Amino acid sequence: MFYTGQTFHQSQARDFNINFLKKDLSASIQQNDSEKLGDIFRQIIDLFTQCRPSREAAASACINMYSYLSSFFEEGGDESRDIFPYTVNIAGYVTQFTSLTDILTWLESLRVRLCQLLDDRRNHTSDTLAQKAKQYVREHYREKLSLAEIAEHLNISTGYLSLVFRRFTGTTLSDYIAWVKIEHAKELIDSHQYLMYEISDMLGFENPYYFSRVFKKVTGISPRNYEKR
Repeated sequence: MFYTGQTFHQSQARDFNINFLKKDLSASIQQNDSEKLGDIFRQIIDLFTQCRPSREAAASACINMYSYLSSFFEEGGDESRDIFPYTVNIAGYVTQFTSLTDILTWLESLRVRLCQLLDDRRNHTSDTLAQKAKQYVREHYREKLSLAEIAEHLNISTGYLSLVFRRFTGTTLSDYIAWVKIEHAKELIDSHQYLMYEISDMLGFENPYYFSRVFKKVTGISPRNYEKR
């Protein structure tokens, strides 16, 4: 028996549905948010435990969810194929479950593997974003760069860019921008071809005073003292 020694409310078993969680599932996957995905899966497991749907309803819910989740990883590599090996014949696989315990064990296993995949994907994506931000700064160091401008170029929010950049470089994006600009400023000063206000303007600083302040913050000395030294 699917529910050995258990009783359950017939209407709950017949009307069992987890479609209302699909929107949150989609958001967690698109954001590579393993913590959020894990919480949703725990809700799903709780629903199976509390509602105790009929065998047919439980199998239908599992097939529905599995098919929905696998659609987000159709272009994935070997890792996602390992998680979704039964896409073609998921119905045949799920109907082999002989108890609610089998379903709960399968759901927990799916949760763990999906969360690990999202963690790996987030780390790779975040590292790539940080590298792209650094490249953009190196290519546009003569402009008045800002966090908002770079985030818009990468099509992500300023908050997310700020978070991932600090996580993968150990510094803030604004500090990195300052460092790149000042490295070029030192090269220009060493050439002895430009006045300080010209260098300030060439590197996109608002004015020579701000340039001098940033230069001292990065190097510990003023542009004038650097030039003399």
